[in-house]
Amino acid sequence: MVVHKVAFISLRDADARQVLVMDEPTSNIDPETDQAVQAVCNGQGLQHVTTLTVAHRLLTIANCRRVMVMDAGRVAECDTPQELLRREGGAFRAMANALGPTASAAVEAKAAGPPRGT
Repeated sequence: MVVHKVAFISLRDADARQVLVMDEPTSNIDPETDQAVQAVCNGQGLQHVTTLTVAHRLLTIANCRRVMVMDAGRVAECDTPQELLRREGGAFRAMANALGPTASAAVEAKAAGPPRGT
């Protein structure tokens, strides 16, 4: 399955009173800055904030509570990253596989860990 120009939208803590929208927060930065952005996103400071992240990097959203995979403007699938990775033949699983064994394993490991903000 080939998925072109897929955007990932991840939502968490839908009952929170604050919303943070990030559009490609790690798309064009160096690895050190990427780690700093991830540390902020994963920290306790955003624990009570609903976060909407649009991203093309699977590692950016692998530890979000819910991931919506978009394809050609339509929802291809939506669930937890763990469940999406379990779906053989699914869009998210196909994209993880396309990264190669090492990167795919990194996505799986991050998805298996605690969700953001916990």
